[in-house]
Order: sequence, then C-alpha cells, then structure tokens
Amino acid sequence: MPNVLVPDDLFFLSAFWLLERPLLQLNQVYSKELDNQTVDVVNNALNSWYSIVDRLPSTLQLDKPHSSTEEDPRQGYVLHEPGGRQLTSLYLQEDWEGHLRHLKACYSMLDQAEAGQARDTALAEVLDDVEQSLLRNDRLRATGWVGAFRRALDVMQLPVPPLLKASLKLAAPVGKTVGITLNGEQAAEYRQLADEIVNALSSGDHEAYTMHRALYTS
Repeated sequence: MPNVLVPDDLFFLSAFWLLERPLLQLNQVYSKELDNQTVDVVNNALNSWYSIVDRLPSTLQLDKPHSSTEEDPRQGYVLHEPGGRQLTSLYLQEDWEGHLRHLKACYSMLDQAEAGQARDTALAEVLDDVEQSLLRNDRLRATGWVGAFRRALDVMQLPVPPLLKASLKLAAPVGKTVGITLNGEQAAEYRQLADEIVNALSSGDHEAYTMHRALYTS
C-alpha cells in the first residue's frame, strides 16, 4: 500500500495549501462551464485533499490553532538526528482510499489542458482564469499553479527508505508529541530523502533551492 508523505516544510506546505482554492473554484465557481466527468475528477481530488488535511497534526493545519493550555493529541512529534539536532518532521499516511490516485488523475487532466490536449475543451480557458486569479493575489510562483501541483504531488509520492519508514510510523499519522531520535542508518536515509524533497520542490530556482536546503542542513 502506498503512503502519502507530508513534510513539515514551509516550501512543501506553501505548495500543498495552494491546492485548495483553485480546486474549490473549479468545483464550485466554474462547474457549469465544465462537463460532468471533469467536475467529478476535480471533486474526487478535492475530497482526497481534505482527507489528507484532516489527518495532519494540528500544528500543520492553518485553521486549527494550537492550544498551549491543554494537551492536543494531534500536535505531532519532534524528530532528532543522532547528535541531538532537531530535524524537519516528516509525516506518513497510509493511502488505503487512493487519495494519491485521485490527485494524480486531476493533475494529469490539468496538465493536458495546459498543453491544449484536454478532452473537455472548456477546461483550458477556465484554468487560465484560475491561474490569473492567483497571479493577481501574488500567491503563484513562476512555475504556475499546475506546476506547483506537480511539485507537491511529487513530494507526496516519494518512497520513504525502509529503516526511516519504520521509525516515522511511530508518529503516523498523528499523535501526542513524542521525541524520536534516528540512528546512523536512519539519519543517512533521512538525508537522502531530504535531498529528494528539496529537488522536487525547488529545482530550477537557485535562491529558493539554497534557502530550502538550509531547512535540512542547519
């Protein structure tokens, strides 16, 4: 069974949270301009996105502020390397309901629309409106929304090395704050996975890549 990987990483979370509003627009604002099959694909992706969000720790959820006065069973965990340095936490969700499959289907449909190959001919024009709306709000990087969708999806699909996965599962999908310290082999796997996360999200942008890399090395 595949897993959904969600890093507590500002670069990833920016792309991940950027998925909601355009999917809502396609599902609610533009649904009458699109055919039923297109709307179904978008609706499945949106529901899958919400399902992933619902299983995240409260510290990663924008609309669920963390309470400092009482223990929150969804507040996540703290990850450390063998020397004691705190690392960026990673969360795993078992994907028994096929959430990645629904998100991948939606991305593929949008990518085809951008390339002028959509089965639903109205989708390309609608997608351009959605992208322009994001640009006006200064929320879109040069890659465009569909590009940001791909980068977030690439991270969520990354395979987690087996030794590291065994340790991360102790904190998955959410739970009370606990400390997890990696051993040497797990730390090596973590560094490898961190490289893949940074490359998936920030390749092609030297400044962003440098800042992103620092999240995992400093």
